[in-house]
Amino acid sequence: IAHLYERLLEVDRPRLEINKLARQAPWSADSNHISQSFGPLWTAVQPTARLGDNLSNHQIVERLRRFATTEHLTLVKDQLIPASVLRRSLAEAGAPVTFGELGVDRARARRAIVQARHIRARYTILDLAAELGCLETWADEALELSA
Repeated sequence: IAHLYERLLEVDRPRLEINKLARQAPWSADSNHISQSFGPLWTAVQPTARLGDNLSNHQIVERLRRFATTEHLTLVKDQLIPASVLRRSLAEAGAPVTFGELGVDRARARRAIVQARHIRARYTILDLAAELGCLETWADEALELSA
């Protein structure tokens, strides 16, 4: 997740094509296959996974516009511990650093990162990354860095 925050801070916010991004509607675009991704756990996930479906295009545009114009990311930048420092600190403490060290293969780890946004009732960086069209790419990068 630290890698996603780092990538979020690198987004060229003034150049975002907000209306185009909002039309991608990641909530509705993938709602047909979410249930397959979660399998038997779908009934537990469905109430929060479906929340995004209620968002209008206008609501997504406004949310992305706030991201594009806010200076609150400065606060995030000031408080963010770089992913490389987190990995090093965990390794020095003898803690697992990668999904592999937890016994989770890359495909399952990727699914976990990409689908995790559907198990939260609140808006998270995972939702923002999906709305920006970057979640899957950033997840792949994070997994590559931790390989």
